[in-house]
Amino acid sequence: MQLNNLTGTNGTIIGTGKNLALGSDTESTFTGTIDAANLNITSGTFNLNGSTSGDVTVNPGAVFSGTAEIGGVLTVAADDSKLVMKLAGSDAAQNDILIVSGDLALGEGKVFLELADGSTLKGGDSFTAVLSGLNSAALADDFIANFVSAPIFKDLAYSQLTTGEFAGYYAITGTLDANAIPEPATWALLLFGAAGLICWRKRK
Repeated sequence: MQLNNLTGTNGTIIGTGKNLALGSDTESTFTGTIDAANLNITSGTFNLNGSTSGDVTVNPGAVFSGTAEIGGVLTVAADDSKLVMKLAGSDAAQNDILIVSGDLALGEGKVFLELADGSTLKGGDSFTAVLSGLNSAALADDFIANFVSAPIFKDLAYSQLTTGEFAGYYAITGTLDANAIPEPATWALLLFGAAGLICWRKRK
């Protein structure tokens, strides 16, 4: 079964025992429950906020993100398939959360950390992003080096949380590079400098 461009769709998709193929020209979002043996993300970006009962496979060139419980295996195997974890704040509950009942089969795919629109993270702030699968303990030692792409984040680690709402689950932790986002005073200086440059050019 092929489904396309689900942006704004809410509710339940019932495809019990079936393989569902989801494609999008750009980006689509589904909030709710998907009952299917396998959900194939074939193209574009798919954001799932809810749950799916079976496996999720992110195909070459496709992107998957969201806050969801996945009842099977999450496969991001191709070198150009992506799993994106969006960060809106320091607390785990503010960020994307993926809890996978089966394995994280990452292969050549990458986990990308990105700042969400309206993120409150500032340079130097710490964060926690829950990404936990059945085989997380086996992946933990080399997880960051092998699977994570996060150019503006530092001090990255992947380990089991021992306290808080998500105790027992595995998560990526780290800090936002202090130079990644200028502080308000720095923005003011940058804007002031830009305005001065414009005036100077007009005078010339």
